[in-house]
Amino acid sequence: MAEVRHVMSPAVPGRLTPSPRLAAAQFVRAFELLAPALMVDFLEENRQFLNQRALTSWAEEREDLYETVSDLLA
Repeated sequence: MAEVRHVMSPAVPGRLTPSPRLAAAQFVRAFELLAPALMVDFLEENRQFLNQRALTSWAEEREDLYETVSDLLA
């Protein structure tokens, strides 16, 4: 959030204003930082969009992968 605040804050008087290209890049970066949280909030409010079976399967695969990697590193 600190990076988003920094990117979206107004320019300091006396400092050069960023070029439109740089400003667009900063806007895109801010969106990249915020988008995952916005998606989580949206899905929390709209659980009907979640495929519970697919999420459960995906989580089980990740759990098995974690256990396999842990065993290999032990």
